[in-house]
Amino acid sequence: MNVLDDFANCFTSKRPPSREEWRALPKIQKEALAYVKLYPGATQGELASICGNHDSRHLGRRLPELLDTGFVVKGGPRRCTNSGRRAATWWPVGLQSLTRDRATA
Repeated sequence: MNVLDDFANCFTSKRPPSREEWRALPKIQKEALAYVKLYPGATQGELASICGNHDSRHLGRRLPELLDTGFVVKGGPRRCTNSGRRAATWWPVGLQSLTRDRATA
């Protein structure tokens, strides 16, 4: 399975969060979401490396919180370029909705 297959398989029926939900997010979650939007399909370890935070657990705690609030979805696993292990990928909800619309057009 390649990255594009993984992307196609993790579409969600969730609607993108509202502006009010966005405003209610703590700053640390907004920062994590910004990295997911900039690097869709990255693993937790890759995102931590990109943002300069070498402790991936710091970012890793934010990703499930964003999942619970509907801002991101967890995609299928692939080999992480940092650890060499299989790890879940993270995708922003709005990007997936946009791509799904293009794929059906």
